[in-house]
Amino acid sequence: MVPALDDVLRERLVAADRRFGQGTVAWGSLAPARARAHTLEEIADAVLMPEDDPALMTAFVGGLTDFAEAIRTAFPGNLFWDLDLPAASWLALARGGERPAARCAELFGLAVELQRVFGHPGPLHFRYAHDFNYGYDWVKWVGRAPLERAAMGPFDPMFLRAMSARGRELAVLVARGDDRDYPPLPDDVARNPFPFSREPECEWALHRELARLDQLPLRAWRTNDSPRWDRPWAAWREAAAARLGIGSAAAGGRP
Repeated sequence: MVPALDDVLRERLVAADRRFGQGTVAWGSLAPARARAHTLEEIADAVLMPEDDPALMTAFVGGLTDFAEAIRTAFPGNLFWDLDLPAASWLALARGGERPAARCAELFGLAVELQRVFGHPGPLHFRYAHDFNYGYDWVKWVGRAPLERAAMGPFDPMFLRAMSARGRELAVLVARGDDRDYPPLPDDVARNPFPFSREPECEWALHRELARLDQLPLRAWRTNDSPRWDRPWAAWREAAAARLGIGSAAAGGRP
């Protein structure tokens, strides 16, 4: 526990963890050694330091709870909740700025907006936050312009802004109603641009297998990691799906 984290902030985290653990929300992890993701309180205790400014602690706790709530709202069927690395990354970026508390709030705010753009109830309504939290979206983005983007991390603000802009562009295509790759979908149908099923049982089996093989772009269950974009992550995921016999269940949307 962080001694300097006051009772009010700790209770906010505990209350959020209590909410997120209820109903149909699974608090799963891709960590090979455990099935449950760290709670928000556990993440805060792991990354905050007693010497952190109280304003920064307040911004971090508010940002972390808002981020988790945004995922739960935008992706109500989200399975895996490893938020350690994104939270630690944004805290580290904030500490390095001139106004750490404001910077922390800004970074978490960008992440919250990103969930709203790609999830429910918007026109894109993808099913999970997994491709963002475990680095697949970042790998794809860097791969399109590696000379310009290879130095950008998976949770850097430039990438967050670029993803939000891309999401808004896709939303325009969906709203137009005549795009073959991004057609409108019924509200109860999740968009799946991948050549394998992303039904919950398939998603769970596939990504736990990838974690076991260390074939994920980043290990979000750690507070420190060294993500790499320059490996065939997408191909490895498709190959694992084929080995597991997970067939296609596409519902519109090219990657």
